[in-house]
Amino acid sequence: MSTSFIVRAAVLLDAEAIAQIHVVAWCAAYVDIVPQTHLDSLTIRDKVTLWKHILSDPVKAAKILVAEEQAQVTRLLGFVSFGDAAAPSPNHKALVDGSTKTGELRAIYVDPQDWSKGAGRRLWMAAQQQLVEAQFTTVVVLVLARNERAIRFYEAAGFGKDGAGLIEIGGASLETVRLTKALT
Repeated sequence: MSTSFIVRAAVLLDAEAIAQIHVVAWCAAYVDIVPQTHLDSLTIRDKVTLWKHILSDPVKAAKILVAEEQAQVTRLLGFVSFGDAAAPSPNHKALVDGSTKTGELRAIYVDPQDWSKGAGRRLWMAAQQQLVEAQFTTVVVLVLARNERAIRFYEAAGFGKDGAGLIEIGGASLETVRLTKALT
């Protein structure tokens, strides 16, 4: 059965559903990649606080989109967060020096029960359209090197690997891959 959904701008009322997806997607996607103690420490309550803060800021909220199922009872399937790669985000430093018009895909998370149904792809396409409209010429994303599912997703969307690095999560130093895509 196919899922019918729309992509729309996130609003403050979405904070709890986004937080829920954020936690369950992390726990599913990063098992055996991120230390289990860190995954076990993630709480929806903490993420609700984070997302309420982000969605209360009209500038930040304008760069968060959600995929919403269209059924008798609507529910969120996933979300995407994106912005200027030269601007630091709440969780990491700027990815570029600001001399180029480079966008950053900060996160795409879909509820694991809805993986492989097209929500992630539609979220990416909507974010890409907004990045192009904002005159970004390139977009970058950092992915944990062992997250093969995400790397396949981005490569299928036209991204190519162009760098590597390290990030600390839960006390562990984890390898990252930087992927880039031209938007013009």
